[in-house]
Amino acid sequence: ILFVGILFSGCNSSAPSNEEALNLAKESLDIILRYTNHTPAESIKEDFPDITVTKKTPGKDIPESMGYITDLEYSEFAEKYGKIFEKNSLQGFLQTFTADQDGYLCLTGWQLVESVEISNINMTFKEKNGDNYIYDLTFDRDNVLTTPNPPTEQCKYEVTIVKTDDGFRISEGDIIMEFFNNAFT
Repeated sequence: ILFVGILFSGCNSSAPSNEEALNLAKESLDIILRYTNHTPAESIKEDFPDITVTKKTPGKDIPESMGYITDLEYSEFAEKYGKIFEKNSLQGFLQTFTADQDGYLCLTGWQLVESVEISNINMTFKEKNGDNYIYDLTFDRDNVLTTPNPPTEQCKYEVTIVKTDDGFRISEGDIIMEFFNNAFT
């Protein structure tokens, strides 16, 4: 239950290899953990290092949860992550962390969790269903702030990667919210 995806050059008729799927998982997990372990205002600097992020008191056009406005066009942010997530997944990601104010990107001012670490990430191909490729994703998760020696939880999720005209991307929109709701509890 993880959103996984990255743009691959070309679009062939075969599923991503296990190695490609694993790289998709690692890229997506990096983004998820970056945006959940830190405030989005901190996280965005990795992909957009030159933007200006300004703390803003939410106005009537900015949802209460949005604490920052940037000088980055909302469409540029959406386009970048649209190369990673299929449109439903992208929509879930955007609704979780962002808002559009007059064409500019606003970011939430909160973080979801603190110091979740994952390791031993594996992807195993299960089946093909049309243009969808279904994998089992497994990884170990530690919440390093819970105790000095946190217990390791072994996680297993089914992940669907969809073949689009522009390459492979994760296809499920609720996967993002389900991951946020379940993976860090």
